[in-house]
Amino acid sequence: MAQFFELYALATAHMANACRVGNDRHMADDLFSLARQVIAKHGVTDPEVVARVDDLLGSLRKDQRRFSEAEKLLKRAAAQFGLIEASGDAARTLINLGSVYNHQNAQNRAIETTRSALAILGPESDAYLQLCARYNLALQLVGAERYEEALAQLTLDDDLYRRFPEPWVELRVAWLRGDIAAGTGDVLAAERAYRKTRDGFVAQGIGYDAAMVSLDLAVLYLRQGRTDEVRRLAEEMLPIFQAQDVHREAFAALALFQEAARHDQMTLDRALEILTYLREARTDPERRFGWKTKKTG
Repeated sequence: MAQFFELYALATAHMANACRVGNDRHMADDLFSLARQVIAKHGVTDPEVVARVDDLLGSLRKDQRRFSEAEKLLKRAAAQFGLIEASGDAARTLINLGSVYNHQNAQNRAIETTRSALAILGPESDAYLQLCARYNLALQLVGAERYEEALAQLTLDDDLYRRFPEPWVELRVAWLRGDIAAGTGDVLAAERAYRKTRDGFVAQGIGYDAAMVSLDLAVLYLRQGRTDEVRRLAEEMLPIFQAQDVHREAFAALALFQEAARHDQMTLDRALEILTYLREARTDPERRFGWKTKKTG
């Protein structure tokens, strides 16, 4: 009978995770609550089952930006996986925990946690998991403005990236190279990388990422006072994203960007505000956008 409740709790948690992926947060919460009730009421103690439920719930809490809860759940899951010597699962959970820290702008903790995951994985582990961890590490180094280290990390992992020639890998690496170029002051290289990445996302029908790269490009132009190019960029953006996968609230933010740029009222602070919103609303389509900076004009 104990095995039945273990499987029931685990299956319910996986259904909850499917709802999370499908952006049905309310159903995901209800199902995770049921899974935890089953564990508590029926004395489920199998460390693997408990760890997997915590791990999956931690991902939901991360998407909900309830970061302190996500941290607690993922730490506990990683510890449980470590106890049962499930090294791949422990590493994957630590990679997710590193992402939580990155969302909190705690880049040094993110870097340390991701490096711990890589130490657990070792060179012979799952290549895709390696790819995720090494890309995240480079991304976190950029977030910490450790651009030379980030570039060295990307160079070190060139062979690994070549093993995954899918467009989504190539585009995200190109995007990261644009961030590194922008951070080190190589404006021409950053502009080339951002335009290439934006066009690639548009071609793949990934409008949300294309919108974010476009904002990175706008920030680059605004730092140089190139307002005419910001205005042209804004006019290019909206018709493209209207036909792609940008959700309603994000599209409204982009419409405000276009309107402000059209009237030369787009400032660096405003562009960064929209970019921050897009990052935070990626997993929360209901998150609303409103200017926080003082309006001008």
